[in-house]
Amino acid sequence: CVCLLIFCSACNLKMIDSNKSKVNQDPFIIMERTACYGTCPQYEISIYRNGLIQYNGTAFVDRLSCFQSFLHASIIIDIQLYLESINFFQLDTAYLSPLTDLPSVITEVKLNNKTHKVVDRLNGPIELKYIYSLIDSAYVSVIEWEKCENSY
Repeated sequence: CVCLLIFCSACNLKMIDSNKSKVNQDPFIIMERTACYGTCPQYEISIYRNGLIQYNGTAFVDRLSCFQSFLHASIIIDIQLYLESINFFQLDTAYLSPLTDLPSVITEVKLNNKTHKVVDRLNGPIELKYIYSLIDSAYVSVIEWEKCENSY
């Protein structure tokens, strides 16, 4: 009982202090959708291990600027397990197309003391495309957003 109380107290303190701690930690995953010669949505989503999600919309999106919220722990776990299941760190660093007017998706993962960045301009494998879907659905699952304290 005492252990459970200590655990719950620690979790609450972590959530209360999460805005301060985000400055001292790196996100474990960042996904950026880049510009094209048209009206492609441009934004970046960063997800932290403590559940913090930050979104920064820059062009052709409904929400411009930096916003943040928190994700349920199960979403964080699902993303991490999927990254491990597809051996994300074994993927190529670039999947490029000769067409230069296409947007790219840049995904960077920092997990288990490893870092890997993948640039995908059209030709990435389906497993990589599913990561984008997981991250975008995490963004959509958030009900309440607040403006970032230190907006970009």
